[in-house]
Amino acid sequence: MTDLRSSEIHDELEGDTLHEECGVFGILGHPDAATLTALGLHALQHRGQEAAGIVTTDGKQFYTEKRMGLVGDHYTDPATLAKLPGYISIGHTRYSTTGEVALRNVQPLFAELEVGGIAVAHNGNFTNGLTLRRQLIADGAICQSTSDTEVVLHLIARSKQASSSDRFIDAIRQMEGGYSMLAMTRTKLIAARDPIGIRPLVMGELDGKPIFCSETCALDIIGAKYIRDIENGEVVICEIQPDGSISVDARKPQSAQPERPCLFEYVYFARPDSVVAGRSVYVARKNMGVHLAEESPIDADVVVPVPDGGTPAALGYAQRSGIPFEYGIIRNHYVGRTFIEPTQQIRAFGVKLKHSANRAMIAGKRVVLVDDSIVRGTTSVKIVQMIRDAGAREVHLRVASPMIFHPDFYGIDTPDRDKLLANQHADLASMCRFIGADLACVPVDRRALSRCRRRAAQPAGTTVHRSLFHRGLPDPPSRPGGVQQRPQAFGPRQQRIMNNNMMPNLKDRIAVVTGASRGIGYFTALELAKAGAHVVACARTVGGLEELDDAIKALGGSATLVPFDLADMTAIDKLGGAINERWGKLDIMVANAGVLGTISPIGHVEAKVFEKVMAINVTATWRLIRSLEPLLTRSDTGRALILSSSAAHKCKPFWGPYSASKAAVEALARTWAYETQRLPLRILSVDPGATRTAMRAQAMPGEDPETVPHPSEIAQSLMPLLGPEQTETGKLFIVREKKIVDYRMPE
Repeated sequence: MTDLRSSEIHDELEGDTLHEECGVFGILGHPDAATLTALGLHALQHRGQEAAGIVTTDGKQFYTEKRMGLVGDHYTDPATLAKLPGYISIGHTRYSTTGEVALRNVQPLFAELEVGGIAVAHNGNFTNGLTLRRQLIADGAICQSTSDTEVVLHLIARSKQASSSDRFIDAIRQMEGGYSMLAMTRTKLIAARDPIGIRPLVMGELDGKPIFCSETCALDIIGAKYIRDIENGEVVICEIQPDGSISVDARKPQSAQPERPCLFEYVYFARPDSVVAGRSVYVARKNMGVHLAEESPIDADVVVPVPDGGTPAALGYAQRSGIPFEYGIIRNHYVGRTFIEPTQQIRAFGVKLKHSANRAMIAGKRVVLVDDSIVRGTTSVKIVQMIRDAGAREVHLRVASPMIFHPDFYGIDTPDRDKLLANQHADLASMCRFIGADLACVPVDRRALSRCRRRAAQPAGTTVHRSLFHRGLPDPPSRPGGVQQRPQAFGPRQQRIMNNNMMPNLKDRIAVVTGASRGIGYFTALELAKAGAHVVACARTVGGLEELDDAIKALGGSATLVPFDLADMTAIDKLGGAINERWGKLDIMVANAGVLGTISPIGHVEAKVFEKVMAINVTATWRLIRSLEPLLTRSDTGRALILSSSAAHKCKPFWGPYSASKAAVEALARTWAYETQRLPLRILSVDPGATRTAMRAQAMPGEDPETVPHPSEIAQSLMPLLGPEQTETGKLFIVREKKIVDYRMPE
């Protein structure tokens, strides 16, 4: 990161690959390559509806056509296909998220390199894409898009390997995350899948020509034969030889790991007629409904699917329960899927256009609604109300997948955790009140999930990524009984109104807040903006930063978003340089990081866990001090708050790394305050006490959320410490007691 950009510009944060689900298709050696690719993309349209692109080659040059909109809107035109001659082709359907909607981001991406032209398209998300992008730009690379797919092209270009195949392999060895990727040169079609097989990719054949695509339904539409799934960590290189034959070279350049395909492919994204990882998607969804009927039976008159995703599960539920199945909701198929639209406003509007109640099947009846999943819950609220308005006597909602607690960073657009229904409510009863119906989901149980699989072919297992559930932290010795289900996290209650005369006037002040995408950091940044400060918001989670930016703008404030991981020490140093270049000073620093690590006895803590906690809580705080102190001392009212924890004072069993790191943070703050006591800079550390967060919910199962303050309340308590009236330094502010105290230090 060489500089800071305003939240309106921040191009490096953009790009659909941060949170996307796309479709890829490629074919080698066929005279109708472009037409077949267009048909394949049409079958994969459900995986991405924002844009589509096709690149072909005739062995001499490359041809590209990219269009915003649906495949059928453009690639059914013979004039468009005529612009795509050649016998090798790859295509891509793009999925809309919070990233920039621009033609420059439509894949496949193409570049002319030393080894010749190469085009690349991928489905998934490179979790280290932004870090590599910054490094490349710092080294002089020029990026033409904001997609992390372009990073692969730069890595291929910089590789020292001789052949394009080896350069491609060299590049993907440096990438992390979940992906299925296709690349093509003048003679080759290359397919690659991530080391644990999160995203699907299959191989087929038509007239002896190899095909690679995201799902088997794309093979069916062109009459191709399914050959096999591309294995996790596998790279398959198909090349046209001088005699016209096609060679196939399958390699495993990365260490073997158990395959873990994402369960959400079965729950929502894949087409029902596809086979993913050897399992029929339709059969899996139907079996989920069967299991749901066994786990959550109800006395009702009719089973109604929420179309179209809930239909197979509703059939399974109806057959197992003996309750009649009826189409009680009619869907308008000419409206796009609400889940993939980029804004909540469009999603809410789409529900009204998309579904209508079939009153004849609903009026006067007890209805079981079966849906595939619940994300935000807003669609469920509207559908339940629609069924009630149609005259239903009772409404019961059954969901054929586990509750979603966490975002997925491996290629699916799930919101930040604070927007997920499961994290907005303290318990199931609260969720039921919000939705307006009783609610049950498939339980978080590996045995239950295994029953949803087809018995024929079972690879190593199906991963339910963090988008679906979290198995929870290991039980410490004092909590016998095995691994427990993760407790639900608690959502925010309405913020209390703070007396205006307690709020400092921070107009034209510059404030840095780390960990600003969630929790105390998020709400402190909001309060600072409300008080007039320009907030430099730093966090690893891009989606949380963008949500913060929207909230600050709604308040009439301003912010600059800075995405980086606190473990990236070089980025912290560059942060100081960028602030100096833009403003020449800094008025406020709020250093906020909370990494709990694994709850276990100190003697059982792994080195990498301890090192991670120390790096983010301690080393990063020291680096912030070193980088930002010169800027803070230039301000006539420089103020610094360093968030600690009550764990630094009260030993908690099995919280060793966390407690030690927070105690070290307090020691840093005290030392820094002592060294700068003759300057205007005032430094306090803060003990926020218990905080109602998902981390707290994980660590303290069974705790009553009403007894734990929300981060917004803590943030309000911190604001008086950041104004010019605050003159204490080198002390501890205890939020729950709302007082500043001296550290108890031995003489």
